[in-house]
Amino acid sequence: MDERDEAFDAPAAVASLPGLFAARDLAGVAHVLVRIDWPLGRIPPWGGSYARQVRDITADDAAELIHLIAREVRGSGAYRPAVLLCELSRLLPDEAALAQLARLAARVTYRGTLAQLDRALETRAAELGVSREQIEELAVPDFGLTEVGRRVERFGGARAEVAVRGRAVDLTWRTEAGKVVKSAPARVRGEFASEVKELKSEVADIEKMMTAQAERLERLFLARRSWEFARWAEYYLDHPLVGTLARRLIWTIGDVAVCYADGGLRTIADAALVPAPDARVELWHPVGREMAEIRAWQDWLEQHQVTQPFKQAHREVYPITVAEQGTGTYSNRFAAHILRQHQFHALAARNLSIDVEHQATKTWAAVSSCDSMVGRGWLIQVLRGSWGALGGRRNLSGRAA
Repeated sequence: MDERDEAFDAPAAVASLPGLFAARDLAGVAHVLVRIDWPLGRIPPWGGSYARQVRDITADDAAELIHLIAREVRGSGAYRPAVLLCELSRLLPDEAALAQLARLAARVTYRGTLAQLDRALETRAAELGVSREQIEELAVPDFGLTEVGRRVERFGGARAEVAVRGRAVDLTWRTEAGKVVKSAPARVRGEFASEVKELKSEVADIEKMMTAQAERLERLFLARRSWEFARWAEYYLDHPLVGTLARRLIWTIGDVAVCYADGGLRTIADAALVPAPDARVELWHPVGREMAEIRAWQDWLEQHQVTQPFKQAHREVYPITVAEQGTGTYSNRFAAHILRQHQFHALAARNLSIDVEHQATKTWAAVSSCDSMVGRGWLIQVLRGSWGALGGRRNLSGRAA
């Protein structure tokens, strides 16, 4: 607690709330609600008074107030604002409420506040019959991006441009004359210090989120999940953040494989495709595809200079050989291969937890979940005795070989 909190007049602040709501000063409302909660020992418990204050605000104002309060309580121990956030969420449409709660749960770090938000999230999700995967879709923030991968902020006459390129995020500053400079102009740093700091923090958050979303999309790739086109377009293709990843992947809409280029979805022959809203969409997977099709997509990506967020068209595929069809229950393809521990760990950690001393049982459980022959081949051969390269050449009993 700082000196301002010690001197804070809570009764006067509460009395100011009706005026702040009437003036739609939502930033002021958020600041008051968080600060009256701070000295927990001196302020009466949260009650119906807050609810009466927010009862008549619109859904849009409720969403904005939730965002402002989340910024105030981020990383703090504020408890009653978390309860207020949950109450505010009830003013929003069903999916909008879930989205706000999920985003807050991703931002708040204090365990007490997070527990409140998680409970509210689970309750609302259960009421709507929404799966965890759908909640993850709803939870992805846009970080103020106004179009896919792009955001512009003005600070007086100067402006800052945020551009997502691959998994990297560029922050470019321009003077009033439009000249590109390496950092924020001195005038901007002086007049908008807090705003500049917040922008830099959000750029760092976007970079972290890009990595997390790329990993989430790869999990969906392995799970072979599908969507209706309208929902997929909203949460993937046209999402300001996720769209930067989704537009660099190959998707199957109905029976047609497409990727994004030149402002729209294109087939491998570069023909435009406009699907029906109820068409089914899923990530294209090379398993089961003809090598001619795989190579054609590899060439298409190179031609359009598309770098995929993870291996898709260039993913290793190991078709079953004639010899393996003859043996039926086992393969010698990877027999006696020596694995490099760190490379294997990095690859296998996507699907299983590595513990050199106790890997055997975990590995066996992971065999059936691998998405291709390469994963199953590696793991089966590890269980058959090619374990020596891991853990200082240990055998399955854990003893040194």
